[in-house]
Amino acid sequence: MRAIPRRSFFSMVAHFTNDEMHKERLLEFTDPQYIDELYDYTTRPRRSILEVLQEFDSVKIPWQWAANVLPKLRGRQFSIASGGSCKCIAEGQTNFELLAAIVRYKTVLKRLREGVCTRYIIGLEPGTTLNVTLQKGGLGVHESEATRPVIMVGPGTGVAPMRSLIWERHHWQQDMLARRQVTGDVASDGPNCIGETILFYGGRNQEADFFYRKDWDYLKQEMPLKVFTAFSRDQIEKVYVQDILKQQSELVYELLHSKGGIVYVCGSSGKMPRAVRAALVEIFVDRGKMDNLIAEDYLQAMEKEGRYKQETW
Repeated sequence: MRAIPRRSFFSMVAHFTNDEMHKERLLEFTDPQYIDELYDYTTRPRRSILEVLQEFDSVKIPWQWAANVLPKLRGRQFSIASGGSCKCIAEGQTNFELLAAIVRYKTVLKRLREGVCTRYIIGLEPGTTLNVTLQKGGLGVHESEATRPVIMVGPGTGVAPMRSLIWERHHWQQDMLARRQVTGDVASDGPNCIGETILFYGGRNQEADFFYRKDWDYLKQEMPLKVFTAFSRDQIEKVYVQDILKQQSELVYELLHSKGGIVYVCGSSGKMPRAVRAALVEIFVDRGKMDNLIAEDYLQAMEKEGRYKQETW
C-alpha cells in the first residue's frame, strides 16, 4: 500500500469505480501520451497506492481482487558486513552484521516517508527472531585471490560488503601464517603475506558517517591496509570517492596495471559507479600514457578477466 503505483495499477482499479470522472482520469494515466502526467502524479511526489485510493475514493476493490491489484511486498536485501573472525561466535554459530541506512524523508508534498523494512527493523526489541533468506553476492570473491592487491570503493552503506571482505582477507592471512609455521616456511614478506588492501570510503560527515573506524585502526596494524576517505560535506567544495581515487592515481595505477590488482565497487547504483569508472579511465590515460579509447578498452578487459567487480543497488 505504500508503494508508488505503476501504470498497470491504474488500468485495473479503473474497473472498480462507477464515477465516470474518476474512471476517465485513471485511464488517462495508462495512456503512453500522458507519461509525464503519470510521473508528476506518482513518482515525483512519491505518492503511494494508499494515497491514490484516498483521492479516488469511489474506487472499491473487491477483496477477491486485492491480491491481483495490490503489488506483492518485495523482500529487502542488505549486504552482510561481518566476515572473518567477526562472523564466528560461540558454539559454532554464525554472526551476521548489517549496515542499513534508515529511510526517512519528506516528499515534495511535505508528507513523511519511511522505509518499510528499516522502519520495522528499528522498532524491534533485542532478541527478536527474524525469518531471513541468504542470497549469494555478485562479487565472486575467492581465497585464491588473497595474495593479489585489491582496491575497494564503498561509499555509504557500500562499505558493508567491503568490511566483510577485509575481515575475510585478514582471516586468510592468519591461516597462511599458521600454515607457514607448521611447514617451517619463513617468507620474506613476513606477516604481510596477503595482497595490499586499499579502501576508498565516502560519506557526508566524518563525525556522523565514518563507519567502522575502529576496525580500520585495528586492521591497519594487522595487515597491509590503507583507508582513504572522502567526506563531501566537511568542506566548502564537495569531495567524493572518485576525487580521492584520482588523488591516489599513482598508487591505483601501480596496483592495477603493474601488480594485476582487483577492483570492487559497492554502493548506490546512481552516479557513483559511472564516476568511479570515469576516474579509473582518467588514471589509465594520465599514468599509463594511453589514449581514452585504449584506457576504456583496458577497463573492459579487466571486467572480462574478473578484475573489476561491481555490486550496486
